[in-house]
Amino acid sequence: MNTGTMYRPNVRKAKRHPNAIRADRVEQTLTYYRVAGLREPGASVETVLSDFLTDLRHYCERMHQDLAALERVAQLNYVNETNRR
Repeated sequence: MNTGTMYRPNVRKAKRHPNAIRADRVEQTLTYYRVAGLREPGASVETVLSDFLTDLRHYCERMHQDLAALERVAQLNYVNETNRR
């Protein structure tokens, strides 16, 4: 039995846009949160997002972070990422 690391070539034919990759990353995170955090596998996207944002506010309060200021920076980043040509 070979116990070495197996090599898997990159079989992706088309490069994906970075914003699609970012959205996929969030989808994976929210899928985990839906099951592990909320324990509601059938919860709607709106419920999951609302509860996650509420929990994020609690976390920012605990960590003494200004969520509104972070959101403004995130909005600027989003605009920059969506306006790239």
